[in-house]
Amino acid sequence: MAVPSWTEMSDDVSLKIHLNNIENNTNRDVVDLNARILENFLAYGREEALKVIIVEGQYNPLGYTDKTLDLNKVVHHHFLNIDYAFESMTFIPRTEVM
Repeated sequence: MAVPSWTEMSDDVSLKIHLNNIENNTNRDVVDLNARILENFLAYGREEALKVIIVEGQYNPLGYTDKTLDLNKVVHHHFLNIDYAFESMTFIPRTEVM
């Protein structure tokens, strides 16, 4: 059975799939892995004299659960820490984004 493309799905079906993916595929291990990948990229950027700007975003509030909100705190804290560790990086928290 062929899976329809995103453009062929109704918004309700697409949203349900995305919310399910957030719930099932977001955990501390994934956050920690991505943090290490980001730090490696920032180290490379520092060596190459690249400036990096990270703008904190958000996802659909329907995806908010206690788990995702707790993980968001972990990610936010991590961004604050690496902002100090990598002078070539600027972190803009969502509170400063219009």
